[in-house]
Amino acid sequence: MILLLALIGFAIIAVWGANILLRPYRPSNPKVTFTVLPGEDFSAIQARLVKSRLIPNSPWIALWARYKGWDRNLRAGRYEIDPSMPPAEIFRTFVEGPRVLLKVTLPEGWRSADGIQRLEESLECDPGSLYKIARDSTWLLSLGLPAPNVEGYLFPETYFFDPGTTGHEILRHILLKTIEYFNLERGARLRELGMTLHEAVTLASIIEAEAKLPEERVRISAVFHNRLREGWPLQADPTVLFAVGKSGEPPLTEDLESPSPYNTYLVQGLPPGPINSPGAAALEAALYPLPHCREFFFVARPDGSHIFSRTLHEHEEARRRLKHSKG
Repeated sequence: MILLLALIGFAIIAVWGANILLRPYRPSNPKVTFTVLPGEDFSAIQARLVKSRLIPNSPWIALWARYKGWDRNLRAGRYEIDPSMPPAEIFRTFVEGPRVLLKVTLPEGWRSADGIQRLEESLECDPGSLYKIARDSTWLLSLGLPAPNVEGYLFPETYFFDPGTTGHEILRHILLKTIEYFNLERGARLRELGMTLHEAVTLASIIEAEAKLPEERVRISAVFHNRLREGWPLQADPTVLFAVGKSGEPPLTEDLESPSPYNTYLVQGLPPGPINSPGAAALEAALYPLPHCREFFFVARPDGSHIFSRTLHEHEEARRRLKHSKG
């Protein structure tokens, strides 16, 4: 008789506990975002869920989570929770469910300062935290990055990160995209061209800035390769604008005369480093310029396309025609 009563009592308690675990605590409401913090223990998470009125304050929940092993396997991250979800389903989401990731897109041709600012804002980093890491040359060298800062190496792409991802992890993931781009085949191509990875990224950044039409990238690349091979100055306006802290406008006469290692009108060869973050297409163009191209000059039309010339005489004539057409 005592055993029967005990079994009945256990069954009632089990049904009551299951009712707490499997029954929605609140009616359907707009979904909310809940963040499981890195290293946060189960009791703290449970307390915050209770405070947010997403689950009832019941010891059954902790017992069930311990039985299922959920209390030891909760994944840090941001989750979208429907308040009508039963407590068991909420905790299952923290173990198995999809996390809400933070999204950030880095466009081609952006300077590192703009890219870092977008990363900090989109990924909810402490202001200035990524700037400091981006200038840590010792840490960058540990990644195999041959540069004093991240200029040119924030690979343009759309990224997704868990909230709370550290600044070093964020930048490491992005920077390795550029380094990994130079796989065995492209590494062999660098050696064939007699270029370092840093030189290729630098040239690609200039191509990125100059080419407004995708189909002109390889031709512009060929012009720069021809100039480098002959020992001519590149005379690339974007490098001058980078040197004087400008962008999106033609350089002035005083800009072209401004002394700087980035002023490719005054300095022969490539500048010391990239001037923006080149995309994959610009990197490819830097490695594989248009074959058999003998052109050494180009001038921009108003629509962003270019007139290419082999000789200085042809180039001056093209500039004269453009100036005349503008009236």
